[in-house]
Order: sequence, then C-alpha cells, then structure tokens
Amino acid sequence: MRYQPTAETLAIVERLGGRWNGRYALVPCPAHEDRTPSLSIRQGRQSILVHCFAGCDGSEVMRAIREMLGHPVLGQRALPVPANDRPAPFQRLWNEASPIVGTLAQRYLLDLRGITFLPPDVRFHPACPMGRGPMPRRLPALLVGVFKARRLIAIQRLFLDPATGSRTHRMMLGNSRGGTWPAAFAGGAMRIAEGFETACAYRQVTGREAGTCFGVRNFGGFALGDGIEQAILLPDNDREGMQAAQSSVLARQSAALPFAIERCPAGFNDWAEMTRPERSRPAA
Repeated sequence: MRYQPTAETLAIVERLGGRWNGRYALVPCPAHEDRTPSLSIRQGRQSILVHCFAGCDGSEVMRAIREMLGHPVLGQRALPVPANDRPAPFQRLWNEASPIVGTLAQRYLLDLRGITFLPPDVRFHPACPMGRGPMPRRLPALLVGVFKARRLIAIQRLFLDPATGSRTHRMMLGNSRGGTWPAAFAGGAMRIAEGFETACAYRQVTGREAGTCFGVRNFGGFALGDGIEQAILLPDNDREGMQAAQSSVLARQSAALPFAIERCPAGFNDWAEMTRPERSRPAA
C-alpha cells in the first residue's frame, strides 16, 4: 500500500535539498559525501523508507538524518493513497505542496490572522491553479486538507495575494461532503467551527483543539471520528450560524453522543475576529 507523505517527511526532503518524483523523493545522501542525489525516500506507514543507491546501510542513513534534525524521526501514522493510481487533481496539488514554515501561508496566518502556532494538515503551494481550462491563473495558496476517516478527500484552497499575503479567494477542490479538518482529533471532544481560520483562532484563544466542517451548512452532516464522545459546535455570532447549530444539535443529539454549542464571546462576529491584530477587543 502507498502512503501520502507526512509533514515531517516533506520537511526532511526539503531540508536535504531533494525533489519529489511521484511516489518517492531523490535527495543527497547525508551518510556519505554525495555530489549527486543518490538517496531515495518514500513514505511508509509509520516512518520514512530509505534506500541509498551508493550502498549506505539504512541504519546509517537514518542516524545521519537524526543528527541533521537534532531529534529522532517522528513516528507519524501516514494516510493511505487512494487505490486509483492516477491521483485526483486535489491529491496532485497536495503532493506538490510543501510545509508552510517560512512561506506566504505562514505570514498570512501570523501577520494577518494572529495565529502563532503551526496548524496540522495544511500545506503551501506557490503556484496553485485557480479556475478551469488549459491556462488557469496561478496564485500562491494555503491548502487545507479535508479528511474523512483519516483519508484526504478534498482540499480547500485559500489563495493569497503575493504582495500583501491577504486572502483573495477561497475555493474547494474535490468532494468534501462529510469531511472535516484536521485528519484526527485528540481526546474525546470534537469541536467544530464554521471555517478554518475560526478553528485556528479558537485554539489560539482557548488553548483547546478545534476543527472545521467547512461551512455552516455542514454542521448537520460532518462525519464523527473514531473515539469521539462529544461534539461541540462553534457557530459564528449571527442568526444563520446559531440556527444551523441549534438544528444540528436537535437532529444529532443522543445519549451515546451528546452535542453542545459553545458561543463566541459577545462583541465579536466570530472567534477569528478575536485574534486579528487590528481587532483584539470586543466593540464597545
């Protein structure tokens, strides 16, 4: 079975100065003096799989990578690649993208949204196509993974202005029905906001993990992850958001899986407004 590269695998390949060639990346081997890339890196279920064509032992390669990183390679459970060998457009863009550290995407979150932590399951694409046809417009974009049963089913593209870093468009690619971000939730509570930035802001403000179902209309249909014991909806402070949240609670509430609503503090339109640098306190 093939697996999608994790964020750490992507970071390792980038750190070694390698390039992806479909299922694998080719990088200079850190275990020997390598003038031309001779190390193949693939994603395994729990960690990376390495093969040096110059003959270095795999344990030596992993030790060299560990020394380069300053810590052991993290054991992150990778997501399987869909069975169809030809990747869907959203999967292809996801594979082309890289970690957001030091990119316009991180600038957008930090400078314009006030988000100081690195969200999981997001990537940056420097020239993401927008629109259809043989010659679509290409812009830098923050890619947010949409997951169902831990499998990537779509991506939300947040297109960014190359000069200012501000978001210009927001578009979904793939069938996102029932999907949420991130891929998995820690603990038994699944807190769901209307949008990605709102979920990030909620965590920034409260310190508690949150995700999104990508739109108020999806409160009633997102899939619940394994081990979830409670769902908490985080609607915006408007009539549409509260009505959708209340309807979802009534429809989905059960003794086995309680649903609840956590409202944004009065004076703010949503949690995302609370972290914006230009608006950190509620209106008088």
